[in-house]
Amino acid sequence: THVDPPKPDDVFYATGLQPQVASEYAKLGVSSLERGEVGLLVLNGGMGTRLGGIVKGLIELTPGRTLLDVKLRDPVARRFGVTIFLVNSFNTNEATSKHIEEHHNSNAATRVVPFTQSLSLRLEPSGDLFRGLDGSPQTYCPGHGDCLTQFVVGGLLQQFIDEGGRHLVVSNVDNIAARLDPTILGLHIAKGAVVSAEVVEASQGDVGGGPAWVGGRLWTVEHFRLPATSRKLPYLATNTLLLDVRQWDRSAEFPHHYVEKNVDGRTAVQMESLIGEVTRSEEHTSELQSH
Repeated sequence: THVDPPKPDDVFYATGLQPQVASEYAKLGVSSLERGEVGLLVLNGGMGTRLGGIVKGLIELTPGRTLLDVKLRDPVARRFGVTIFLVNSFNTNEATSKHIEEHHNSNAATRVVPFTQSLSLRLEPSGDLFRGLDGSPQTYCPGHGDCLTQFVVGGLLQQFIDEGGRHLVVSNVDNIAARLDPTILGLHIAKGAVVSAEVVEASQGDVGGGPAWVGGRLWTVEHFRLPATSRKLPYLATNTLLLDVRQWDRSAEFPHHYVEKNVDGRTAVQMESLIGEVTRSEEHTSELQSH
């Protein structure tokens, strides 16, 4: 398949807007917030493999202040009473629930709605079950694309829509710079995009997914899916998305990809889906450059 980098006008620079233009976008965003159309989806799942199994969201930035605390205390979300949908995994759910109960249930200005990813079984490269040192089958979370799938099949998407929701702002728990911004929200609304994806300029040595034209469509493609000659894309996706759930085709499936992990010094095979590929199924996707 032929792959091309994004064209100059495919990426909209959200910084450096003229004050009057930014003000108009902000008004659109605030109006949507006042109507209760906005929700936050915070990705707090996964296995924490690179961190030795630590629950990433509970890492402290300063004594007594975790990554999760920053996300749950988003000032715009608190001001407008925005619901925060918190995706946990079987590895993060218990510790996260305890932390919220101890630190966020009282005097909370926002409603936190937790739900969990599904789980799957690791395999040997041969296709046999991958077993731990104690002989038991090893489980894992099948990628952050699974979060949107569970949001749909668990009924939360329909509940969100029934309560007046329309725009879902998605970000990783460890991306504390991804805050709810009325101006960016208004820009997303003004462009009429089903999906808006934040991207940053790629630096030398960066590895990750980014926008590319594939088969006549612009979507976020992970680097391992690209031909070797096309892997140096000019932008990287940050996994921060704005999604118009009333226009989104919720029946679209996320493909699963073969991934090898080092577990206890052995190679385990996992099949994972990627949330950035929500851009693949939509004709109207905006790429927003924020830095």
